Amino acid sequence: MHTSDRAGEGNANEIQRLAGTEAPARTLRWIWRTSKKRAPLVAVLALAQVLIGLSGVCMAFLLKELIDYAVAANTHSFIEMAFALVALVVLQAVLQAVDRYASELTRASLENAYKNRLVNAALLGDYECVSAVHSGEWMNRLTNDAQVVANGVAEIIPGVLSMVAKLAGAMALLAFMLPQLALLLVIGGLAVVAASYVFRKTLKKLHRRIQEADGRFRILVMECLSNLAVIRAFSKERDMVFETGQAMDVHKCARMQRNRFWNMCNIGFSLAINGAYVIGAIWCGWGIMQGVLSYGTFVAVVQLVSQIQSPIANISSYVPRFYAMTASAERLMELEYDCHVEIVEKRYFPGNNPNNPNVLDNQDNSDNQDSWFDEGTFNETCDFDQLCLNDVTFAYHPLQDQSNGGLRVLNHFTMTVRKEECAVLVGASGAGKSTILKLLLGLYHPEHGTCQAVLNNGLAAPLDRGTRQWFAYVPQGNGLMQGTIRACLAFGDAQAMKDQERLDQALWVACAEDFVQQLPHGMDTELGEHGSGLSEGQMQRLAIARSVFSGRRVLLLDECTSALDESTEREVLSRLKQLEGRTIIMVTHRPAALALADQVIHV
Repeated sequence: MHTSDRAGEGNANEIQRLAGTEAPARTLRWIWRTSKKRAPLVAVLALAQVLIGLSGVCMAFLLKELIDYAVAANTHSFIEMAFALVALVVLQAVLQAVDRYASELTRASLENAYKNRLVNAALLGDYECVSAVHSGEWMNRLTNDAQVVANGVAEIIPGVLSMVAKLAGAMALLAFMLPQLALLLVIGGLAVVAASYVFRKTLKKLHRRIQEADGRFRILVMECLSNLAVIRAFSKERDMVFETGQAMDVHKCARMQRNRFWNMCNIGFSLAINGAYVIGAIWCGWGIMQGVLSYGTFVAVVQLVSQIQSPIANISSYVPRFYAMTASAERLMELEYDCHVEIVEKRYFPGNNPNNPNVLDNQDNSDNQDSWFDEGTFNETCDFDQLCLNDVTFAYHPLQDQSNGGLRVLNHFTMTVRKEECAVLVGASGAGKSTILKLLLGLYHPEHGTCQAVLNNGLAAPLDRGTRQWFAYVPQGNGLMQGTIRACLAFGDAQAMKDQERLDQALWVACAEDFVQQLPHGMDTELGEHGSGLSEGQMQRLAIARSVFSGRRVLLLDECTSALDESTEREVLSRLKQLEGRTIIMVTHRPAALALADQVIHV
């Protein structure tokens, strides 16, 4: 079994374990591991909120003293308390400003961190696993789930610390003044916490259901936007409007189900919280009637009960946020485990692999660090004589069941393409021609057999991420991205965009220089999504020009001339064939390509 298959099984087992009893602890460890670099920001935010909470307790004490000194007509002490109260209000304003700034900075930093992890998983992860997840689901987790986790970390940890500080300070002062009332409120608070814990699994399940419904809606909308012409051609506009409406209704129902559940829970919480306020007011009012409490104590107790109310109320709001955070974190973890990232950062020269000294190995060899070289050196030092698929078997597996045999497209297939050769792959639709190109790129891994390059020194290297820099790829559908033609050809390389001679040469090879020059802004013409704004034939020629501009030594062309007329196609292929030091492997059935081929490979 191939390494990636074993990794895939391990990831599947990991996801299954996420549903087990250890899932919450594992999820929290993952959240800590992924957010610990932002811990100083969270600490600053927590400190600001703790100080704000304690200042509220101090406010209650100062109000008590201010009123008692006013009733006692103690002018000097009254003025001192008044100045202290003003200073405390100013301090609170400063702390709240710090809190707002630190809160936004923390949330933005954490959200970017989680989005960056997902983007890395998408761009560096196993291609087969990444492409198995719909782009709408990727966007849902990039936007919604990343934000939920970031907000949870930024709000829950500082909020809980602030809540504990405020609660401890308020209870300490209240216990000093009215210990019986403090004990009663502690018992009520513990009851609220226990009730919140009971509802944890239901809240988590309801949040996950909302996120999944939102993901399905986004997938449907993205499918509609990507296939507008097809939908209109088949007159299915009303059907798609109805279907998207149904998806929105499912999402709304999931939201309202959570709202109804939490509303019922909040009825009990509200009664408990407001009951504490009423008990405190009645208790102090009775004390004043009996002459055992002062007016200042009454005001202080009401303030302190309010300070206690807030943390207890926050418990009921933090609970759903906590389980929403963990549910969203698990959805992010699933993508990371599914799309395990390929790590082929360094290679070393042959001779260090005791199992096979003729094969380049990707394993670490700390005893011989002089043999290491990075991918850039690999590109300059090593060259190939042949690209080989040896006895390769490959099948596409259905998303619902990765364990079954899948749809086999290649069965014990073998081919060899020599350096600077022009090879054409022909065969029936679905025979696996496009799959072969992706195997050469190392995007897919065979179930059986090997994909490797025979180097100019006679040794063999596996075709994977490390050798991918040899190849330029023109997929079916051109693969152009939004931006100017200049940026498209240079693939966003700001320095390469300035090389006008090289750009012109690439356009000439692709027979694209004439129509580009006729555009109002030439190479600086903006292309829309997927290169929209040009004809199919023009977009195909720009995709070919991009591959030529890259300077890669192997051109993989997948039906790249299907939209061209015969004379243009013949000229493009002729110019490609004239390129020095290039190996060309193309998928086509067109006679012009077959006539120029050094080798025709039947799949």
